[in-house]
Amino acid sequence: MSQYGDLFELGLHPNFLPGSSHGDSADEVLRYCLALVPNAASVRMHGLVQSSPLLELILARTPVKTDVSLFLPHAPHLQPVEYVWQGRSLLRIPFVWEDDDEMERMKPCWHLAPMLALGEGLKILNFHPIHVFLNSSNIQPYRALNQRVPRLAEATPGDVARYVQDGEGAGTFFAEVIAHLSHLGESSTISDIHEHWYS
Repeated sequence: MSQYGDLFELGLHPNFLPGSSHGDSADEVLRYCLALVPNAASVRMHGLVQSSPLLELILARTPVKTDVSLFLPHAPHLQPVEYVWQGRSLLRIPFVWEDDDEMERMKPCWHLAPMLALGEGLKILNFHPIHVFLNSSNIQPYRALNQRVPRLAEATPGDVARYVQDGEGAGTFFAEVIAHLSHLGESSTISDIHEHWYS
């Protein structure tokens, strides 16, 4: 990861849902995640589970400065907002697109143009690595894979190959985004956005 430190950064992805493999309480979940990424500066909650008590716990127990759990699909002109609690501030940065949400739309679009057409403002996109790999354009192949191999970490290349989708999907869209950013010659990490907001 250090080889590409200027392109990628790690954040926490805590699962606060019942039955989480991260722990039985919010405090246990955060301790588990911090053991994996002790210097994480950002968080996006699994399932976008959010509450004031969770945000306050994150501020009290972690070095996290930025939350990216606010999903506002296709919303234009997005900007960060500050959540302040007992003298500490958590910058909440909304995101506009997620692959599994696109699959549920009446007319899914696997191209960047609609996002660029939103005009000024943040355009943070959320891709799940499994959907990029599967080039998912609908959720059924992923669900079939999940039934066949409930723990994806145990899946072999052969298990997964039969569920890769042809045509347009999350994989082709991800490639289009990478090509666009490469052409621009610039992109921003969550930490970049945080730093710019407070500069």
